[in-house]
Order: sequence, then structure tokens, then C-alpha cells
Amino acid sequence: MVCAYNGPMRDHGETIIFHVRATDPRNSQQMVYECVGFPMAHAKAAELRMSGYKDVVTSMAAAASETASQGT
Repeated sequence: MVCAYNGPMRDHGETIIFHVRATDPRNSQQMVYECVGFPMAHAKAAELRMSGYKDVVTSMAAAASETASQGT
């Protein structure tokens, strides 16, 4: 499951996508949030940690052109 997190801090000139992955402490489900820009990803990761989520990891998403070329 990928949830977009584009709150009020979004810089409209930012194009780098980050993924924040975390494990829900209630049901051990892996959650993935897609964030635009590092400040937004950092804020989401901090929010998840403060909410008790485990194994919070931030990673950079692959560019669309890289993803397409890796599949061939």
C-alpha cells in the first residue's frame, strides 16, 4: 500500500520522490508512504516514529526512466 503524503510543507519546485516504509505496531503490516522532497519525507518518518511505528526507513524512489529500463 502506497499513501501519498503531500502536506502544507510541499515545495512545488521539488521533484525528488522518497519512500518512507514502516511497520504498523498494531498488526505488523508494512506501510509505504510516498513523499515529495526530503523535508516532507523526514517529517513523515518522525511522525511515524513518534506514533510507535517500527522499522522506519526512508529511501529514494527510482526515477521513472530507470524503472522502465530495468524491466527490459
